[in-house]
Amino acid sequence: MAEEHASPVLPADVATKSDLADVATRSDLADFATKADLAHFATRADLAGFATKADLANFATKADLAFMVAELKDVLIDHKTSTLKWVFGTMLAFTGINVTAMIALLAAFH
Repeated sequence: MAEEHASPVLPADVATKSDLADVATRSDLADFATKADLAHFATRADLAGFATKADLANFATKADLAFMVAELKDVLIDHKTSTLKWVFGTMLAFTGINVTAMIALLAAFH
């Protein structure tokens, strides 16, 4: 009887808890939001057309996300290294310009 009354509200292909198991666990979401934070967000009826099981098939799993995070960390390390090289190179160039200017000024006053 419950399924019969729920079908107009929720289509049969709405994602279940087990469908979401690969996406995130409760501990993964612990810092994200509390029930009170989500109370005003959406009701089950609001989410009825939001995501179906077929929609979740293309969504990233925990393993996919871990791989993406590892790749992102590598990219950030590369950018950090190149930025530090650029900063130190610029500092060295300005130091050379300042030393040259000081020598020129001292030579001009002697």
